[in-house]
Amino acid sequence: MAADGVPDARWLAYLYERHSPAELRGWANRLAVFRFCRAFGGHANDSDQLTAAFAVPTEADLREALTAIGVVPTVAQPGWVRIADADVHTWVSGGRLTLTISDADSPYDVTEAAVRAAEAVEPVLAPIRALVIDPPLDRAHCICPKYYPDLWS
Repeated sequence: MAADGVPDARWLAYLYERHSPAELRGWANRLAVFRFCRAFGGHANDSDQLTAAFAVPTEADLREALTAIGVVPTVAQPGWVRIADADVHTWVSGGRLTLTISDADSPYDVTEAAVRAAEAVEPVLAPIRALVIDPPLDRAHCICPKYYPDLWS
């Protein structure tokens, strides 16, 4: 990414290394809440994932949100929950609940199976849709309308 925030050729090559713009556009149009987030890579040992974030400023808000989506509101950090028969990683920090999904068989990548899991989870999240934070990660690694409006056109 260039210093001015404009994607440069090197960044775009990394961004689209595993998934073409057409594939990411397709995912963008299929998913309303989850966003594809590209790993930082290198020595970070992180993974590509689908991410959704929700504003939960207080513990009471967190418990209310979790109850609304059918998750027993125990707060274990980090934690895994089952939503719509999908494994969803949860993390609570700084007044936000973050949910992530990646492929169980290929945990460093997002595959069609992960996208289908996110599609199944999204209807369950309807009761807390007003709490969505978009983008869930406010940086160019997150494929969202703010940074990649062309993928939503």
